[in-house]
Amino acid sequence: LALAPRARVVVLGAGTGGPLGDLKSFSQWRTTGFSQASASRDRRVKPYSARPRAASTPHDGALSFFEAHRAADALAFNSFAASLIKVGAPATMIDFTVSRRGARLRSCFREPWAGAPTTQVETADLLERAGLRVNDAVDETKHFAPLITRGFARWRGVYDVARAEPDTDLRAELLATLSGFSALWADRLDALRTGQLMVTRFQTRRRV
Repeated sequence: LALAPRARVVVLGAGTGGPLGDLKSFSQWRTTGFSQASASRDRRVKPYSARPRAASTPHDGALSFFEAHRAADALAFNSFAASLIKVGAPATMIDFTVSRRGARLRSCFREPWAGAPTTQVETADLLERAGLRVNDAVDETKHFAPLITRGFARWRGVYDVARAEPDTDLRAELLATLSGFSALWADRLDALRTGQLMVTRFQTRRRV
């Protein structure tokens, strides 16, 4: 983002606060976040239902992690992101994109949301229509795929912890969740390796 120390940055897709913690470890930025997660220990993370009025949050920049493809109305989501930052401020939007128009890749996106990834051209068009001028679009797939592989390497340890859970019902729930996630990310990794799915970083600035 090339922002000064103490800049105000909003993070879309903040999860339960992990990205905010990462940013704090190497920057002095003052961060707030929005998340699909229902609860977070980090008070700086708010649910999207708590959207403030744009005038109350003139952030100096924004980061978005894999959020627009989940929205039923990606244009509305991008417009919301643009409304949170100052005119001329940078916004880095990282998201899944697909190689061909209309591709759904249902095995890779089984979660209960109405959205789906679009092509790089379509995604860039939605950003432009939302008032975010796209200056650059970079394929980050080769950097992202190894993160999935690294996660699989640690999966066995997490599975062993879940299997040792004494509560029978909770143990069954944890093991089912882990099994579902591993299958989901295995399909995504395969799609990334075959070029059907990509991770694209869009460097933008708010126009108006």
